[in-house]
Amino acid sequence: MELNLSTIIETLLLVCCFVAIGLVKPWIKAHTTLEQREALNAAMDTFVDAAEQVFGSGNGQAKLAQVLEWAKSEKIDAGEADVEAAVWRLKKNHTAGNEQCGGEVNGEVVDGETVDGEAEAS
Repeated sequence: MELNLSTIIETLLLVCCFVAIGLVKPWIKAHTTLEQREALNAAMDTFVDAAEQVFGSGNGQAKLAQVLEWAKSEKIDAGEADVEAAVWRLKKNHTAGNEQCGGEVNGEVVDGETVDGEAEAS
């Protein structure tokens, strides 16, 4: 079995991120108000959604750089963990929205109809 060094490094970085989040999260909650955290989350969600629309699928590093640049231009001190949290929320909300619609989107069946509005044959 051959060990892939990049996979090991990525795994270690991921573990470090989780540890850092575990240490930083209580400090942030103690030093910010709920309104401030909600405003930060709303801004990051908007930036992530906009980057997804601009860059499309893939291009993760370009999207990350753009989101961090937008945050910096708005004088928001955000890091990669804030972006990852916004991506997670976006995916969670998108998945929940598809389940509420009754099916898939992007050319697939939604409530017995295709996305273009034609009825799906049973």
